[in-house]
Amino acid sequence: MPYSWNGNSYNTGGTYNVTLINNAGCDSIATLNLAVNAVSLTTTNLSICPSQLPYTWNSQVFNSAGTYADTLAGSSGCDSISTLILIVKAVSSSATNITLCPAQLPYSWNGNSYNTGGTYNVTLINNAGCDSIATLNLAVNAVSLTTTNLSICPSQLPYTWNSQVINNAGTYADTLVGSSGCDSVSTLILTVKAVSSSTTNITVCPAQLPYNWNGNSYNTGGPYNATLVNSQVAIPLQH
Repeated sequence: MPYSWNGNSYNTGGTYNVTLINNAGCDSIATLNLAVNAVSLTTTNLSICPSQLPYTWNSQVFNSAGTYADTLAGSSGCDSISTLILIVKAVSSSATNITLCPAQLPYSWNGNSYNTGGTYNVTLINNAGCDSIATLNLAVNAVSLTTTNLSICPSQLPYTWNSQVINNAGTYADTLVGSSGCDSVSTLILTVKAVSSSTTNITVCPAQLPYNWNGNSYNTGGPYNATLVNSQVAIPLQH
């Protein structure tokens, strides 16, 4: 455009006449039937996943979403303008935070089993048909361990500990529920100290009475006992 014919320019299709002089010197009516083929316009709307990038279209390579055009030769020999509207769908992600006790292991999540705490990822397909990255933050609470060392006298037996009645020295364990909701293992190491004894033989004259021994006065002969507190040397007994 414009189209030139017999010295005239035409910008649109139509029927045009011009009067010329023929070889005989008379008028010659020339008619132009000008047809203008329409430009072909096509639009393609396309949604793809990020994993499909780069995307190739009409020998062009695209790395991101956008609107792209290409001019080709149509079947009529005229321009054919193709437009691509490219949409890149989002990759979705999700996070799951789980805290559990060691007794609850292994933990199953999205078809996988986990034996230790940590951060784990799996790739799923979301509703858009694209990758969905799911993350598991798995925390495992520790088992609480406590040990109590205790020495008692035989007169303190039986000894009660965590609702258990213990009659002998030894090592005892009890599993409770800790503040985290997990097992708490308590251990008691119980030692029963030995009772000591001693004998003192004393011979005195009547004039030496009363006789004082361990804070007591005795006016006559005989065997006497006194209960004292020894040096509390602990002697572990076998349970």
